[in-house]
Amino acid sequence: MPNHRLSTISPAVKKLSQQIVSSSLFKRFIIGLIVFAGLLVGIETHQPTLEAHHTLLKTLDLLVLLIFD
Repeated sequence: MPNHRLSTISPAVKKLSQQIVSSSLFKRFIIGLIVFAGLLVGIETHQPTLEAHHTLLKTLDLLVLLIFD
C-alpha cells in the first residue's frame, strides 16, 4: 500500500532531504548519536552513577529517542 503522505512532499523538499541524508556530516552525526546512546546505556547500568545523575541521564536518553523518532 503506497504512503500518500510522501507523495505530497514537494520535489524541492525531497531533494533537500536527500542531500542532507547523504551528507557526510549527517552520517557522522547519526553514528555519533548511536555511540552516545550506547554509552548512556552503559552508564545507566552503574547504579551509583544512575542514582546520582538520574534526571540528567533520563533527559539525555529522551533526547536521543526524540531525535530517532
